[in-house]
Amino acid sequence: MSDIEIIDATGSNSKLIYLIETQNYSDDLRELIKLIEENSSCVYDALSDGYTALHFAAWDGNTDVVKLLIEKGSKVDAKGLDGYTPFLLAAGNGHYSSTVILVENGADINHIVNSDEDQRGSSGTSAIRTAAINQEWDVVDYLISKNAKLDTLLEPCLGNWSKLRGTKT
Repeated sequence: MSDIEIIDATGSNSKLIYLIETQNYSDDLRELIKLIEENSSCVYDALSDGYTALHFAAWDGNTDVVKLLIEKGSKVDAKGLDGYTPFLLAAGNGHYSSTVILVENGADINHIVNSDEDQRGSSGTSAIRTAAINQEWDVVDYLISKNAKLDTLLEPCLGNWSKLRGTKT
């Protein structure tokens, strides 16, 4: 792979994010490890939307990368501008192992996001709500076992579901 420098709208170097987002690295993670060793602060880089390398690794359920980034100091509860944390992305997408790793490393299991207009209830959405809507029952069961608050499960969705189904309102 050639040396590249990715610059986002905030001007931060986001080569680590680029490699993880595009999954453009070897299975043994040596490119990622080398990059982090050369610039340990790169684990804190964020794109203009606030997403970090850990957001993308969690979103994809890449447990080896999630572990590596946490070990190297990534912030487990880093919030994107939309309020999403790596934990919310992992749990909502049914990535059980990544969800467990993030919880074991201090992720806030009851974090509420108010930006997801299609799935949120009156108080917002949470990891357990998103996992339930997406029918990720192993994640739901795990979050219940960790005493996740269940109140967001009782709220009706506020989104425009007719838009999603392609029908008229």
